[in-house]
Order: sequence, then structure tokens, then C-alpha cells
Amino acid sequence: MKYRTINEAKNIQLQNIPQIIQDEYSELIKRLLTENASSSSKLKKIFSLTDKIAALVTPYAVCEKGCSYCCNNQVVVTPIEAEYIEKNCGIVKDSGSNNSLGTVWVQRPCSLLDSNGACSVYAHRPFPCRVYLAFDDPKYCADGKTKHVTYSVNSSNLLKSLYDLVLRLNKSKPSRDIRDFFKYY
Repeated sequence: MKYRTINEAKNIQLQNIPQIIQDEYSELIKRLLTENASSSSKLKKIFSLTDKIAALVTPYAVCEKGCSYCCNNQVVVTPIEAEYIEKNCGIVKDSGSNNSLGTVWVQRPCSLLDSNGACSVYAHRPFPCRVYLAFDDPKYCADGKTKHVTYSVNSSNLLKSLYDLVLRLNKSKPSRDIRDFFKYY
């Protein structure tokens, strides 16, 4: 596969988020504010809509199954997302207070990667992992230093709003790196 250069990736024109997805977001807001459902159920609905948005962008991404370079980056996860992973995947989270956010970051693999380098909790992965996509050569992800073209939480106002919903469900509990919640198992 021929990968795009950074300049080529900067020129990608993503389609606008269709009105039907924007309408689904408005309906989701109404449901989340009025229904008496568990936080886990609400998070699942947020993730479902998030995945629809990511699916619009995925055709432009160079990410492929088996590539896990981005899984060496710091991934900020809310406690509610960690609980969601624990509940749905049976992986016990660490309740310790270790907080690596704001410290000097040394790239290390996510503790939830399996022996083949694939995400062992893919269907239940946290919000940042659902929307992080690279548009240029994966070698830039591998070096971890080159500023290259990616898609993430801040790439769309709708994604930012969905992530704000996650933060609201989280109720101001401190977020941490995913490795603080899940040690190597």
C-alpha cells in the first residue's frame, strides 16, 4: 500500500457529518437527560453514535488491523470508561490512585493489547481509541515524535460534544492513563 505524505494527508476533504447523525445526536441528548438508565447503558449509546461518526472517517484512514503504534501513546480514560471495560470484558481494573497524567511520558504499549498486538477490548474500547485515526504513513505513528495528520476527539464539534457527555456521566472523577486503570495481565 502506498501511504500519503503529511502534505497529501493535510489536503484530505472529509465529508460533513450527515444531518441524520446530527439528528440522532439531538435525540440522544433528550434520552440521556430523561431516561433512568445505568451509566453503562448511556455510555454504550454514546459509543454507538461515536462509532457511526468514526465510520465516516475510516475510509480515509491508513489504520489497519494489527497496527498498534498509537497504542503506545498516552490514552486518557475516565473512570466510567474503565468500569465499562471491566464490566463488559471481565478485566479487573486497578483502583489505586496512581496518576501518570502530567508526568513525563515514556511510550509503552497499552496493557490491554493481546499477544498479537491487537486490542483485547476493541468492542468496549474507550472514547479516545474509538476516534483516533491516522491519515498518513504509519511510520509517523511509530516514531511518536512527528506531528502528522490524525483524527481525534477535537477534530469535530460533534465528537467534542459526545465526549463532553462522557465527562458528564463520569461526574468529575479524575481521568487517568489507561495503564493506571489496567495493569498488564
